[in-house]
Amino acid sequence: MPEQEEKIVWTEASAQTEIAYFCRCRQHKLIIPNFGAFPYFENDLVSITNSDFAHVFEIKTSRSDFLKEFGNGRAKRNKLDRLCYYRRKSTECANYFWLVCPKNIIKSEDEIPEWAGIIWLHEVSKVDGHWKDYRIGREAPRLHRTKTSDKTLKSIARGLSIRFWDYRIRELINK
Repeated sequence: MPEQEEKIVWTEASAQTEIAYFCRCRQHKLIIPNFGAFPYFENDLVSITNSDFAHVFEIKTSRSDFLKEFGNGRAKRNKLDRLCYYRRKSTECANYFWLVCPKNIIKSEDEIPEWAGIIWLHEVSKVDGHWKDYRIGREAPRLHRTKTSDKTLKSIARGLSIRFWDYRIRELINK
């Protein structure tokens, strides 16, 4: 009897893994999930290129999650509009901002801010194990030319060090 085809559903973790691969293919030197490297909120994924430009990836796996944060008039969207669009010279935002989501979540191209790139996640099935796919719908525009500062890179290193040792301590306690 042939194996049944399993439909793959995107989660934040599976999308992070796929986007980390995207970043590795572009030779980014740092790729960090769930990290608040920039002052406005925790990012689903942050990457730093070899040229020290920062990319922020915001992953949405449902329409309601997208509308909650990126619908018109929403606080997060308004704050990002101010940081990324109205103040493009601002180093308070990353150099590039990406939305990452399945195509059925965004109903119209008008819902995608002009300061954001879009990566579409495709729900793909495979018989033997997992396989997912993504496509770049629109490259993220460069929001400013200021490279990630040494201060920010040190903050990232410190945050990763704390994250590692917290994990190690929890691991030892739970043995």
